[in-house]
Amino acid sequence: YLDNSKHGVIYFSMGSMLKGCNFPEEKRNAFISAFAQLKENVLWKYENTSLPNKPKNVLIKQWMPQNDILAHPNVKLFITHGGLLGSTESLYHGKPMVGVPIYGDQRLNMARARNAGYGTSVEYEHLTQQSISDAIRTVLANPS
Repeated sequence: YLDNSKHGVIYFSMGSMLKGCNFPEEKRNAFISAFAQLKENVLWKYENTSLPNKPKNVLIKQWMPQNDILAHPNVKLFITHGGLLGSTESLYHGKPMVGVPIYGDQRLNMARARNAGYGTSVEYEHLTQQSISDAIRTVLANPS
């Protein structure tokens, strides 16, 4: 999947504590709609075996080797909650981030990413198809 994605791959994981399958339908559909508009493929760490209305360019898996995925040259962007481990792995592999911080150190980690120019964030309360699409386009258009 990674090797055969001619437009690149966006990796989406909210870590082990936040589960995409538990997102309210409105938030989940915002991601689905945003991803459907992309030319890139999307790898989504999603905890169920099926995702209603899953676009053709989205592959879901219940678990993925995050560090290995971020190391792959076809990965163009990491959508994350902004936790310390994932942020560190993303930075190590030179992958820009779109963060959706929820709690703890996540807001601070994403503020550092914004200030250093390797990421941006969208507040969970303001997640819409438009805000997600805008954040993805902004980061992909300005790789650091």
